[in-house]
Amino acid sequence: MFQAVSSRRGLCCAAALAVVVGVGCEPWGPLPGGRLEGTEVTEPVSDWSFADGKSTIQLETRPDDPHSVTVWCVAQGERLYVPSRDPEKKRWVQYVEADPRVRVRVGEQIHPARAIRVTDPGEVEAVVPRLVAKYDLDPPEPDDDVNVWIYRIVSRQDDGPE
Repeated sequence: MFQAVSSRRGLCCAAALAVVVGVGCEPWGPLPGGRLEGTEVTEPVSDWSFADGKSTIQLETRPDDPHSVTVWCVAQGERLYVPSRDPEKKRWVQYVEADPRVRVRVGEQIHPARAIRVTDPGEVEAVVPRLVAKYDLDPPEPDDDVNVWIYRIVSRQDDGPE
């Protein structure tokens, strides 16, 4: 009996350790991670439509102490957008607001970029229906109390010096 309990406890500890080690490196589902691994692409992205085929991508913030998350995205030609619901509660949003330099992983390719909060109502209104369609969401009603910020992802090379 003691040996069976001990081996189950050992398996649980090993599984927990594997999760902690894995989360420390890459985001895993809703859990954040650290530095993203993949092939760094140095050319600016002129057409992000390849990202629309992915349901999620990874976004790495805080270059000096990387923090990465899995996020939704929608592409419109040369523009890639990432939404954040309840942004005041998200660490990655706080990091982007402090330093917009990010790295974006789509598949195995990593693109240096900047995340710029979209404040133009016309641009937001153009992006929301694409998010609604891609993720099969209910369209927002005028009286909905939903707080969503949208970030435009811009190739860092296109956005001037660091």
